[in-house]
Amino acid sequence: MSSRLANLSRAALAAALLGGSSLPAYAQSKPEAASEDVESARSHFKLGVDSYRDGDLTTAMIEFKRAYAAAPNYRLLYNLGQVSRELREYPEAERYFRSYLKEGGSEIEVARRQEVETEIAKVSARIASLVISTNESNAELSVDDVVVGRAPLADVVRVSAGQRRVSASLDSRRVTKGIDAAGGETLVVELVLEAPEVAAPVLAPAPSAPVPEKSHAATIGFAIGTGALGVGAGVMAYLAAHDASSYRSALERQTSEAELKSLSDSAKTKALVTDVLLGATLACGVTTLVVALVNGGSEERPPEGATAQLGVGPGSLHLTGSF
Repeated sequence: MSSRLANLSRAALAAALLGGSSLPAYAQSKPEAASEDVESARSHFKLGVDSYRDGDLTTAMIEFKRAYAAAPNYRLLYNLGQVSRELREYPEAERYFRSYLKEGGSEIEVARRQEVETEIAKVSARIASLVISTNESNAELSVDDVVVGRAPLADVVRVSAGQRRVSASLDSRRVTKGIDAAGGETLVVELVLEAPEVAAPVLAPAPSAPVPEKSHAATIGFAIGTGALGVGAGVMAYLAAHDASSYRSALERQTSEAELKSLSDSAKTKALVTDVLLGATLACGVTTLVVALVNGGSEERPPEGATAQLGVGPGSLHLTGSF
């Protein structure tokens, strides 16, 4: 508690200095604008001191930053350094203290300078350096959810000692690693982002089976065959009748036995062929009717290479084919 009271006394000193000669001198170059800025800085500074006194360090830091932005004064950097140290934001505290010494220059008394240099040494001992790398270029890198850059990161990242969360993210992928950082050490943190998921290819729906073309080829074929057989039967019947007539005429003429036998054999053969053709015609006609009824007058086109033949022999009818 004594340390905080000491800091408060320094804050009060800075408040007094803020109303001193430095800012009014700045106001002479920009009377209206600078006057408004100084008043704003004083208001924010007062709120910062009150927040600090109440133990609200986060609000105190915000108010001191607003005061410095409204009317920059190196004395405020000392207050920012003190609050950063108590918030354990050691890299920020070191930066503010160093800026305080640099901007204050010769205006800072020797005793104060030595005091600030001692503070710098203390906070520097509580800072760790991180070398962050990842397998994906342009991945966003962050420490404790604060973005520090994109991969590849050339500079080391200085963080306060303690437990830290280091993350890398790209697109919808993210990886986070928790580390324990000790003051003064350099840690190498490697973050591996998983390969992006490859979307499964969208398969086109299988084409529906083609509707077989309906054809009357078989029906027409059997019908033609029936007609051809019928014609053949008619021709053979006529020839058989002619030979029979010739045979009877030969009997009346009392011709030779050899001629009679030849005429008789020819008539019998043609009569037999006529019977066969008539039977084939009947069978082919029945087949034509069956095919027409079963297929509704149509059927699938026969596969390539399929053949069928109707054979006629003496006293027989046969169907042959290959598929």
